[in-house]
Amino acid sequence: MTSLSSKLANRLTGRYAIALILVALVSTATLIAFLHTVYSEEKRATIISLTSGQEALSQRIAFFANAYAQATDQIDIEDYRRELGRAIRDMRRNHEALTQGDEGRNLPYDAIKESRHYYYLGVNPFDRQVHRFLSNADRVYDTSPEVLTLTNADLLSLNLAGTNYIPQAYGLITDHLREKGEQQIKFIEHLKIGIWTFTLLLLIWEAVFIFRPVTEGTRRAVRDMERSRADAVQAREQAEAAAETKSRFLATMSHEIRTPLNAVIGMTSLLKREPLTDRQLNYVTVANEAGQHLLALINDILDLSRIDAGRLELDETDFQLSDLITQCLTILSPDARKKGLNVVTQIDTTADVTVRTDQARMRQVIINLLGNAVKFTDDGLISLTVKADPLPRTGTRDGGQPYQLTVKVSDTGIGIPQEKLGRLFKDFSQVDDSSTRRHGGSGLGLAISKRLIDMMGGHIGVHSTPNRGSTFWFEIPVSVQPPKPEQTQNRPGSDHESFANSRPAATA
Repeated sequence: MTSLSSKLANRLTGRYAIALILVALVSTATLIAFLHTVYSEEKRATIISLTSGQEALSQRIAFFANAYAQATDQIDIEDYRRELGRAIRDMRRNHEALTQGDEGRNLPYDAIKESRHYYYLGVNPFDRQVHRFLSNADRVYDTSPEVLTLTNADLLSLNLAGTNYIPQAYGLITDHLREKGEQQIKFIEHLKIGIWTFTLLLLIWEAVFIFRPVTEGTRRAVRDMERSRADAVQAREQAEAAAETKSRFLATMSHEIRTPLNAVIGMTSLLKREPLTDRQLNYVTVANEAGQHLLALINDILDLSRIDAGRLELDETDFQLSDLITQCLTILSPDARKKGLNVVTQIDTTADVTVRTDQARMRQVIINLLGNAVKFTDDGLISLTVKADPLPRTGTRDGGQPYQLTVKVSDTGIGIPQEKLGRLFKDFSQVDDSSTRRHGGSGLGLAISKRLIDMMGGHIGVHSTPNRGSTFWFEIPVSVQPPKPEQTQNRPGSDHESFANSRPAATA
């Protein structure tokens, strides 16, 4: 009996070992196939992005070449020629990456072998057509605008290629690559079905030939399967968390963009101090302002992504409210002064106190509202009103008294139609696209301000009349702290008085 049991145990052990080996082999093969597919699809996505970009660049080259040939104003000529040269350089660099590889873009030569042959098929390969197209574009770029006409042979050839067969060819390459990507996805789907079928058959085999003869072994196997299922659920949750992290990739990469951008802004700021001609100073100023605008946009995107991800935490500190108002006005005064606007503050005596809330985020909201007021007001005045009202509650945990702080920013600008007020406070939303082009902006400022105010337990709103102006306001609960002895003895007066009572200091 013992010998029979031993033989049965050995036989079952052998079968179980075979099952485990099969599972290991299938799992390993599946992992290899999956990793290979992910790698291939990642490279293919990069190549598709480049070819789609090439399609757009060829059309941009044709457009700017025609605009360059037809322009009469010297500034327009220089702008179109600069854009034409930029498009030519980008298209040539992308083409080299698509045909020779580019380690800087994580496109080694072996990754482009699949798509490279599209450029060298036939008697007149597409690679030669692209080089001919770029050569024509170079000659148009080098041709003086005084002798360049719409009948120029290079320009005519550029128009024909840039609006017809060059974009069409890139479109065909993109379609072929996408078809291959879809085939890979179908392969993965079939692989999933095959794995599921194999797993099911293997489980049946184990149930019939292993677990059935040995009841205790079955119980142990069930317990192991329950543990495996729990591990699988945990692995799935981890994979979902990893997917969520991957979805925030662009927001995270924005941090890496700011480092070189800060260098550009710093160097252009230093360059502005050097002896330059008026034209050179104008170029440097434009580059500096564009860099600052881009940095502000990146910061807005980072704030928005942190808020969406729930990673933005408020940092409550004690600070003098009038000092914060003075800082905000100091930042916005130069812009208001350039437009000849009067900036007036009205700070209620109850608001000239020390409060506890997130100083940085409150400053961010006030500067955003003041900045919008300056941006959309051509003449007149801008007023900032601050007051604090006590709330019918007991003292706060930090020993202060609960107050409701109300801040209003009014202007005499263009105003907002009633039917378009619903577009405010939404991500990347502008009331009017024409205003976007004229005044600039990303449409994130008010959206971020609303989310910050919501996080601080308050609310924000707007009242506006077209052609008469707007009033943006927000209310937040704050904790008013008792004044320290040194504040009452050493402070001769609040800084905000110079803005509220002295018109020259408050007028920009």
